[in-house]
Amino acid sequence: GRRQDSLTGKVYHLDWNPPPNDEIAQRLVTRSDDTIESMKQRLKQFRENANAVKGCYNNTVEIDGLGTPEEVLWDIDTSLKRVAQGKHRV
Repeated sequence: GRRQDSLTGKVYHLDWNPPPNDEIAQRLVTRSDDTIESMKQRLKQFRENANAVKGCYNNTVEIDGLGTPEEVLWDIDTSLKRVAQGKHRV
């Protein structure tokens, strides 16, 4: 998790962006909007908005972002090359 500094409002993540020192770590609180239900709602809104926007573009490519950074980069690079060469079907 995501936590917020109760004094400054700065947002940290305990694994990916931890607070720089123990003093700040002691002030961290869980945000009131960080619940499973609110996350489900944000994901639902994202998917609805993403699908609506897709219709505005001719060439869209879906990339599975669950691989390693190197695998995802390879997928992006390969897909962009295919689109540039006209070999990608939409």
